[in-house]
Amino acid sequence: MKEIIRINRLSFAYEKKPVLKELEFSLPQGSFTGIIGPNGAGKTTLLKNILGLVDLSPGRIFIKQKDILNYKFGEIAREMTYVKQRLEESALSVFDYILTGRTPYLSRYQLFESREDIEIAKKYLKLLNLEKYADKNLDQLSGGERQMVQLARALGQETPIMLLDEPTSHLDISHKIEIMNMLSDIHDRLNKTILIVLHDLNLAGEYCDNLILMDQGKIHSMGKPQDVLTYQNIEKVFDTLVIVKENPLSGKPYVIPVTRGMQKTDQQ
Repeated sequence: MKEIIRINRLSFAYEKKPVLKELEFSLPQGSFTGIIGPNGAGKTTLLKNILGLVDLSPGRIFIKQKDILNYKFGEIAREMTYVKQRLEESALSVFDYILTGRTPYLSRYQLFESREDIEIAKKYLKLLNLEKYADKNLDQLSGGERQMVQLARALGQETPIMLLDEPTSHLDISHKIEIMNMLSDIHDRLNKTILIVLHDLNLAGEYCDNLILMDQGKIHSMGKPQDVLTYQNIEKVFDTLVIVKENPLSGKPYVIPVTRGMQKTDQQ
């Protein structure tokens, strides 16, 4: 498959404290890749570097074989869109917020979105079943509803690449599954390249085609979920005992933490 993102010897530091250390990997177009690892591993910092939100340290990032430093901001926004952990409350209506995804396509002296922009926003409002919320303010929505609105805005931006930073971290199980199912559908139907940071190892193993396991700013392992989510890798990186089984329905790996109670039972 054609390469769409390539990272060459990427390092990054906050106030001289190393956060990323000579990362090297590439992602093919249309891939669904999860980034996992403990807190402080550098997952969010990696996304920010790819997006160009921080000053690039030693290393190179290529999007569609073009150095990110050679992109203008507006051009980058037509290639990649970003979904944050949480959408802040706002007085904007749902439809107006989704419409802001079209901003990168406005010409220099264009003040208002075109009819085409409005139709595109309506299309994704409908695709994510958000039409009943169109006139509501964002601050009237639940956390799960706001995350769906974020996805609609990201889709309205119509970029080939979607970057997501723990979009399910503050949601209950039903909304987590709803978001991940929607991302899976988006990936399959629109051939999006998705790079997503996830804390939930079981969601990552179930939905992602490939995983990048990070530890202390480095890539510990990368590959198919069944090759990355081994008990040896998890115990080493997360410093906790686990059991890894195969989901009987999907064949994907799922992780069971070994609690103190389970350890005591095993010793008896």
